[in-house]
Parts: sequence; C-alpha cells; structure tokens
Amino acid sequence: MTTILLSQTMILLRWLAKKGLEIMANLLNFLLNEELADVSSYTKDVEIPRLSKKMDGGKFVIKVRALTTKETDALPFDKKGTIDMGKLRRVMLGYGVTNAEFNDNNLLKKYRVATKADLLEKILLPGEVTMVINEIQKLCGFVEEDKAETIESVKN
Repeated sequence: MTTILLSQTMILLRWLAKKGLEIMANLLNFLLNEELADVSSYTKDVEIPRLSKKMDGGKFVIKVRALTTKETDALPFDKKGTIDMGKLRRVMLGYGVTNAEFNDNNLLKKYRVATKADLLEKILLPGEVTMVINEIQKLCGFVEEDKAETIESVKN
C-alpha cells in the first residue's frame, strides 16, 4: 500500500514539475516576445466639468499617468506604516499629473504657490482632486475598475 501511494505521489510530483516548467516557459516566452510598455505610458485625460463650463467651449483636461515603482517609493509612510494623506495627495498629483501648463512659473506666481500639486489643490475642489487621484490610482493598479465605480456610485 505504501509503495502504491509513494508511486502515485512521485507521478503527481513529476506531472506538477512538468506543468511548472511549462508555465515558466510560457511566461519567459511571453516576456521575450511582447513589447511591454513602460508603466508611465499608461495615461488618461480627466475632464473637470466645472472648469470646462468656464472655458467657452473648451475642455479643462488634466492629463494623468501611472506612477512608476520608484515614484511610489516617495509615498509618505512613517515608521508605523501609516501615511500622511496630505503628503500622499501632493506626491500623487506631483508625479501623476503631466500637463506642462501647471509648471508654468507665471501661473505658479499668480496663485502664489510653489508646485503643481499646490496649484491643483488651490484651483480644484476637494472632490475634483479626489477624482484626479482616483484616476491615477486606477492607472497604477491600486484600485480595480469595478471597485472604483462601486465606490464612486456609493459616494453619489
């Protein structure tokens, strides 16, 4: 009986090893043959309807992108693993918003701010800031699309 079980176990282990090698070969083949985009190329335009209405037919669009892994290293965790939400918001806006206009020195001086993140926090309503950050988080893979839509519908 023990010999039969041992034999069946060995067969199972060989089969699993073969499947494991096939999976690894498939993964390696995929990675070698696919041209995977740099994650920062994942972008989206986020329209701010309130400000679009003031633009005489134009659209107020904030261009956002996914953060890289190195950029997420700048997320402000303390030694206890908690996060300062204000700093998090500024890091997400600073790295994730790509409109060059928001870095214009004349614009920053007009609103008396030092950074694009400060400018966005000054000209956008809190809900609009949250909408922009949510889109950045989706692009980063932090929030699943269907869960984000559910959260948004619950908020409304």
